[in-house]
Amino acid sequence: MIDLEERFRADVQQLPQTVPLDLGIDAGALLASGHHLRRCRIVRRAASGVAVVLTVGLLSYGVIANRTIAGVPAPARTPSVPTATAAAADPSSST
Repeated sequence: MIDLEERFRADVQQLPQTVPLDLGIDAGALLASGHHLRRCRIVRRAASGVAVVLTVGLLSYGVIANRTIAGVPAPARTPSVPTATAAAADPSSST
């Protein structure tokens, strides 16, 4: 099998030299279309990656932004000046 494969490869390599193939295909145009297709795929994959990153970022921001953080509540404000009701309720302050 190895000998047959080597002979086949040698014949295929010599084929363009012995028999001119005129297929009517412009090799430059064919390569240009292949390069264009490759660029389009790269741009599509990059755009898809950016869309995925933005989606994950926005969803995680939405989850984090709506979360309440448990902590110590602010102390109640006490008045610095006693009110009239507090003075009226305390019988020891009136003489």
